[in-house]
Parts: sequence; structure tokens; C-alpha cells
Amino acid sequence: MPQPTDIVISAVGVCAPLGHTSEALWESVSHGRHGFREVDRYDLSDLKTRVASAFSAEETIHLRQEAGHEDAAIAFAIHAGRRALADADLDEAALAALPVILGTSAGAADTEGYFDAIKHKRPEEAAVLLETGAFASFLPVLCEALGLTGPRSSISTACASGGHAFGLAQVVLESGLAERVLVITSDSVHPWLFAGFSAVGALSAGVCAPFGGPVGMSLGEGAGAVLLETRGSARARHARARATLLGWGGSSDAYHATSPEPRGTGIAQSMRSALAHAGRDAGSIDYYNAHGTGTEANDSAESLALDLAGLGDVPVSSTKSQIGHTQGSAGMLEALTTVAAIAHDALPPSLRATPPRKPGPANVVREPTARPTPVGTAISHSSAFGGTNVTLVLGGPTAEAPVHSRRPVYVRSVGTVTSFGGSVLDALRDGREAGKLPDPELRRALRRVQARGLDPLSRILTAACAEALRAADMRPGRPGSADRLGMLVGTADGPQTSVLAFAESCRPSLASASAAAFARMVMNAPAGAAGIALQAKGPSITLRSGVGSGHQALLLGVHWLATHTEFDGLLAAAADETSYLSADRARTTQGHAPATEAGAAVLLDPNDGAAQLAGWGWTGPSDWRTAVTRATREATPDLALVTTDAAHAAIAASLPVDCPVLVADAQLGLAPSANAVLAVCAAVEAMSRGEARHVLVLSVSRDSGATATLWSSKENPA
Repeated sequence: MPQPTDIVISAVGVCAPLGHTSEALWESVSHGRHGFREVDRYDLSDLKTRVASAFSAEETIHLRQEAGHEDAAIAFAIHAGRRALADADLDEAALAALPVILGTSAGAADTEGYFDAIKHKRPEEAAVLLETGAFASFLPVLCEALGLTGPRSSISTACASGGHAFGLAQVVLESGLAERVLVITSDSVHPWLFAGFSAVGALSAGVCAPFGGPVGMSLGEGAGAVLLETRGSARARHARARATLLGWGGSSDAYHATSPEPRGTGIAQSMRSALAHAGRDAGSIDYYNAHGTGTEANDSAESLALDLAGLGDVPVSSTKSQIGHTQGSAGMLEALTTVAAIAHDALPPSLRATPPRKPGPANVVREPTARPTPVGTAISHSSAFGGTNVTLVLGGPTAEAPVHSRRPVYVRSVGTVTSFGGSVLDALRDGREAGKLPDPELRRALRRVQARGLDPLSRILTAACAEALRAADMRPGRPGSADRLGMLVGTADGPQTSVLAFAESCRPSLASASAAAFARMVMNAPAGAAGIALQAKGPSITLRSGVGSGHQALLLGVHWLATHTEFDGLLAAAADETSYLSADRARTTQGHAPATEAGAAVLLDPNDGAAQLAGWGWTGPSDWRTAVTRATREATPDLALVTTDAAHAAIAASLPVDCPVLVADAQLGLAPSANAVLAVCAAVEAMSRGEARHVLVLSVSRDSGATATLWSSKENPA
């Protein structure tokens, strides 16, 4: 049945150095002001570049006190979220069910840096940090600070996180999972960011000058929040639409860990996908808000991509010239600036873009203040480490969005790499020894795949995805074999080995930071590495929602593929390695199971397969029974598979279903993001053996809420 994609922005919140409201931010940007200063709340004396668009130390202390949290990124997010909720004026029932999607790159950098500094000296204090903001707990801490108990998910695709957060929110609304979604993005400047970007040679010696000089980027910080909802929902509660999210698209370069594909082909594909999803052509675009970091590689590739996508004559500016590169919040703050450009019929300036750099866009807004120009439809684009790209198409409050038909989506094949090997279903029933993955198992799965130089988590993820492709008679790594294959990956603790290696490289001095480790430590680096190894060039998103993030990847992946025809299939996958953080997790917050390594991938296909999603529920962690009820509305499960965190270990005993129940963590060990995907692989196995027609999979955690999915065999649909 055709599905409306009429999604509007109905409320906004901002916390940025250039303004604490969207109006104040636009006032600063349109008048050519910037927020760059020498950062005074950290000792950056080891580094040549110490300038960023940042709050002062005094302002940061004030913001932390008002938010009630010591971490800067969490404090910024709380402020932006509170302002958006005040603007939205939702009733109590709507607030209780409101989903939250968080986009962040570095996460709670202050808390995580402190965790790293004390984890050996004061382990009990470090354990508290795992509950109060570090790593995957950023999301639940934010939800609790805002008084929100509904579904939640966290996206971490480095500098593309903000754009992807918009995109997955639209998937949630298109699929009917919710009527409205609160999207929040936040990142703060931190010594590690300065050290890492300095190590890879990306920082400007002065203030950045996208498409001009000097070459290089400048960091920034801040948070933004929007309430996205269907137009019908906004009208029913008499809310004012500020803008329309017409569509979005993504792609992967499958080229390099940190540099974009130099011809701009991947970026151009992201633009074309977004235009197709929005039902617009290139000639309808009045303004393009560039990723525009100021680095030579990015500015050149993006300029060439504009020509490839037919957007070569469109006016272009980079608001990073004023707000800096705010990492995971860049896509949000730049989208809000684009929305303001539409509302005010004016194009934001691109400061310091004279003299022009070659190659560069043909029509850069080089004026010192905003250029008065009618703006009806505009694009905001972001790219990131790992080669992932995302493009948003935005229109005015009354712009008409297209209608998309939903196509069926099937499980075509699965792939797993585990410490026990063999059948996941049998392991769930019998129990197997959990632990690190044996190297021969990984080498077998990675045969004939270019996987040299990968860190442990990247190897595990790539191996699982390669196995899923082989099971579907596809040849992983062959050029052309996966050009239109997307990836949606869940991770709990990310590439821990690389994070630790980078932290240790910074100990002698910030100037000694490892460029290689920095490139591998972002949460989406494993997905980027897998995309390069498999030559998968479809869109790529990484969820960092802790326990159950792989399950979210499956649920959202099915709905994403159902309405986006720009790519032909999707690998929904998850992977976990055992390292310093997983050991802490197993010892503290997840003490009911030993840590283990595992990777699992499900290849989703719109044409054919053995099983399909028949029911689903997505709720807050305390409302997991509602998730199960919704998922099993159309059919009764023959088997239920559960993965939980320690706070919900009793769930299996009280599951409201009349069928055998298996607890994945108890039998497989704690692979926090992969276990639910392994459970779905076991469900497919049970159906292929004829042992079940319908299988329920449930994951519940404080990190990611409750996700329930009912899987049915193709021969026995619900």
C-alpha cells in the first residue's frame, strides 16, 4: 500500500556557541558572525591548532550546572532537547510514547576520557561511569534527564550522524512505528579530537576557509534537536510546521577509511538517491548547504560530485565557516540553518571563500552576509570517515512530499562467526563455551576478501557479512557485485582495541597521537572497513545503542529497504569483540553472562527469501510487554528467543507467550549487540528445519529499550 512521507519539522531546540535558539543561530549566521576562539577549558599546548567554534570555559561550566551533568556533550544535548520539547508542547501521553534518536560521533567524550584515565586506579568509580553517561549509556541518561521513557536509538556515523538521524527518523515515521520522533544530536570539542585530526593532517593552521584558503578544517561543538512528525499528527494538535523533510539518501564510497573517493562518485550517488526519494530533480534545488570541511580532499570531491549530480550551478555555502565542524551534530545544525534559509529566502554566507580554490563549486555565496534569494527547496549534505555519505532534501512548511509504495522484504541468507561454530539454534539449546573467536574461524570466513590491516571488530563484522553474501551465492569483494547493497550495523562498545590504542598513543603527548588508530576508532569505522572489503556501495549507517542495537538494525533495516528503491538489498548486522570495555561491562552492568565475541549478518532482499518480518513492537525498556503484544498480534509464536541486560534477567520467566523460551545471553555468552541478530539467525534455522512457523525475538535493555520482532517462514506468513 502506498505510504505518505509527508514529514514536517514542528519544534526546534539549539545549544550552540552562535546561539541558544534557532532564531539566534540564524541571526548570527546571516550576519556573517562566527564562533571561533582559542579553546580555554583544556590544555592544548602540545598542539599547533587550538582554535574551534566553542563555548568558553565559563560558559561550559554554566551549561553543565543548568543541565545537571558534568559531561559537556550530554549537557548540550539536554539543553537542546529541553528547548525542543518546550517548543513542541506535547501532552503527557505523547511524551510517554515519544521515540528518541540520538546522533553523536565522539559521544560523551569528557566522561569517556575520564573513564579511561581512572579505570585501573579507581575501578569502582569507573563502573559508575558506565551507567552515568559513558559509551552506550549516553542515550538512556539523556532520556532520563528529559523524562522520556519511550523507544530510543543512537546513531554514530562520525560526521554524518546528524543527517543519518534525520533519515532513520523518517524511516520510523514512514513505517508507522511512531507518529513523531525527537531527534537530538550533540558533540563537544575534546583534546582527543584535536589530537586525532591533527595527526591525520586535517586541521587548518588558522580558521577554516571552505572552498578558499587556508586549507584545513576547524572543529566546533554544540547540539540541536527537532521534533519530526507526520503532517497529519501536527495538524491534529494544531502544531506549526516549520519545514518539510522531503526525502533523504545515502551511499558509501567503499574507497578509504578517511578520504572521500576523489572523483566524487559516492557523494554524487548520495545526492541522486536523496532527490529520487524526495521526488525532485536537480533543477528544482535552490540552495546547497555543503559538507564543506575546508580540507583539500573533501572540498574537491564534493565540488566534482555537484557536477555529476547535475547541481553544478546551484548556489553553495558551507556554514562550517561559521559554526565549525561540529562532528555528529553537523548534519543537524546545518539542516537547521538550511531550514532558516528557506524561511527567510536568503542564502547563508561561506566566509573566507575568496580567493576561490580550484576545483570548487561554480556559485559559492562569497558575500560577507546572507544573499537575498528565493529558496523553495534545498539540500544539506554530510560525509564522514568510513566513506559514508548522507543527503537531506528540505522544503518549506507546505511543500508536498511524494508517496512511496512499500515492497516486500525477505531474509535471503544469514552469516555468523562465533566462538562455538556451527548451528546457532543448537548452541542456544545446548549451551556452548563462550569466548574469543578462534583465528582459524575468522580466516576461513575472510577467504578471498581483502581484509588486511583490519582491527578485531572490523574483521569480525566483515567475516559475518561475507558469510551472508556467500550463502546468497554472491561474491564478496568483487567490483560490481555489491554496488547497490546497503549496510545497517549495530554495535554496543565499538572498536575497543582501536579506541584503546588511540588513547595510549596520546599519553606521552597529544602531539604523539596515532593517525591510524584515530581513523579506526570512530564507531562506524568497522562498517566502513567492511564496505571497502566487500565493495558494498549502498548507504551505510551504524547504530550504537548498546545491548540490542543489532536487533534495531534488523527492524529498521526492513522498513528502510521497503520504501527505498535506490538500493537492491541490505546487510543488517552486528559484531562484538572482547576487550577492556566489554570486560568491564560483563563485570558490572551485565554481570549475568561472560563476555564473548561474535558477528552476525542477515541479508535482506526485496525479491525473494526464506522468511520475512511478520510483526514488530518498539517501546521503552519498561514497556516490553507492549512490544511483545504488538509483535504477536497476527500470529502465535512457536518459539521465543530473548536477549536482555542484567536489569531484565527475569523477563524470560514472565514472557506472555505459550511456547518454549530460550535466553541467548545465558547460552551464548554476552555479545551485547550481536546476540539478538544471532537469535534471528536461529529463528531462520528453526523455520528452515520445519521446527517452527513463527519465531519471536525480544531484546530489552536500558540502552536501547525493547525491540520485539516476529519472523515467519515464507510458506506460513502471519
